[in-house]
Amino acid sequence: MTVPTLTTYAVNLSMSDQKHRDLLKQGFILYAFKAVKTDQPTPKQGPTVWLDVPNFYQQSTVSWEQDYDAYFADVQFQAGAIITGETRTGIDLGQGRKIVPVGAGYDWDVDDGITDWMTIRNRSGRTFTVGLEQVPHYGAKNYQNVIPSQRASARTSPMCAFDLENNLHRVIRPLQQVIMLFATVKLQQGSIVTAGFSDAAVIDASTGSADVEFTDDNRWKGEKVKEIPADDFMKSCIQSG
Repeated sequence: MTVPTLTTYAVNLSMSDQKHRDLLKQGFILYAFKAVKTDQPTPKQGPTVWLDVPNFYQQSTVSWEQDYDAYFADVQFQAGAIITGETRTGIDLGQGRKIVPVGAGYDWDVDDGITDWMTIRNRSGRTFTVGLEQVPHYGAKNYQNVIPSQRASARTSPMCAFDLENNLHRVIRPLQQVIMLFATVKLQQGSIVTAGFSDAAVIDASTGSADVEFTDDNRWKGEKVKEIPADDFMKSCIQSG
């Protein structure tokens, strides 16, 4: 049986040696969020911390493969809640999955899908927090030889979270965009975020890779980079339409 080759995407981040030392000395953490699109926004939705790196490199790479899981978790949707204890299942564009009662618990079953979207339906009889997960890889990068990420992080991580009541569904499409920011606030991987807390950069790696520089005057620069204020953070992480 032939295993299909997964498309790999990467964002290459660089900064000066002085800026790197200053950020680490002041306790800044590098955060990465993965953008998704939904057909219709709801009040209880938000991005989750996809990657948190307190000891980041001066030159580094965040990479990922086009490989996704749907999850549901018995976690109340609220700011700062951490997605844990997930029940996962593989999912791809055009596929649907539904949560159903199984014995004394709950599990996934196959459901109808929608072209170019991922559908999560709740038939469990209760409310769950649901979303998509993907493995982020982070490591140092040698700009002379362009070595791949060292994959220091190799576990699946939630990208988004939606409060999903019984008999409702969510339609989601993952995007090959990463939202990066530096902040001193401490959040764990998988934490739900419901408001922007720092200026950030939306980095489009849909062509395969993108380079971004964090400058000495705290700006994000790059051909495929869009700087956003904190007020635009939420709509950049979970886009609608």
